[in-house]
Amino acid sequence: MTTPAPLDEAQIARLVDRFYDKVRADPVLGAVFNPVVEDWDAHKRLLTAFWCSVVLRSGSYHGNPMGKHRGHSIHGGHFERWLALWRETTHELLDA
Repeated sequence: MTTPAPLDEAQIARLVDRFYDKVRADPVLGAVFNPVVEDWDAHKRLLTAFWCSVVLRSGSYHGNPMGKHRGHSIHGGHFERWLALWRETTHELLDA
């Protein structure tokens, strides 16, 4: 069994891009995200910075993700669907 190569910013950007393309097309999550995200390219760059800060400890994200999601009609079912798509996408791109 080989150890996977460490993630880098390019891989994270590819993961975020593919994942949010799925979110946009998803009947459950698209209905939540599409009305509030004005610029998907900018949103993906922001989320890439977030995940690079989390995974790579890059310090490139400066925001408040919890605060941004307050006041939206997001519930547990949305999060479960989000996690399912995230797992699916990470398996597609990162499980070689």
